[in-house]
Amino acid sequence: MNINVGWPGSVHDARVFRNSQLYLAGVTSKLFLSANVTVYNNSYKPFLVADSAYPLLPWVMKPYGGRLTREMENFNKKLSCGRVSVEHAFGQLKGRWRCLLKANDSKVNNIKTQVLACCVLHNICKECTDEFIDGWNIEELENIEELENVEDRFVDTNRNLDEGKKMRKYLLDNCDSSSTEPYRGVSA
Repeated sequence: MNINVGWPGSVHDARVFRNSQLYLAGVTSKLFLSANVTVYNNSYKPFLVADSAYPLLPWVMKPYGGRLTREMENFNKKLSCGRVSVEHAFGQLKGRWRCLLKANDSKVNNIKTQVLACCVLHNICKECTDEFIDGWNIEELENIEELENVEDRFVDTNRNLDEGKKMRKYLLDNCDSSSTEPYRGVSA
């Protein structure tokens, strides 16, 4: 749905995100068409589901860090479950297009085009319900708990951080803590 290619692998996820069209759409309130969504009879503003490498914003939810209450641990678990689909998508992308698994000696601009082409072709295969053979999953998916321990080096305004904290607290206070259903947002 949204592809951003061309950054070296050594660049932090938050920096790539901050320089993306997705981020620009989010900060200008053009990312989501609907004003609110209803989940379990509660009304929420739509948000992206992210791991701890990303900023906490009103429209980007990330897990709690530090000392956690049981409710915060449950929140983090549900949020992580919502991100699993992204991890599976990357695993399938790399399994289907194995050129993404090895070193590439092409020119940098060609590599960007190749990665973009793989993403587009992968989406076409998914749209056409092209069979994905389980044996293509040759890499283990990353452990989501490890992703949550990544140091957050993203610097953002205090206002956005405060608004993100309010939204996360609202979700924490209004979620059904007995439910095992993950948060269904858009994963980042």
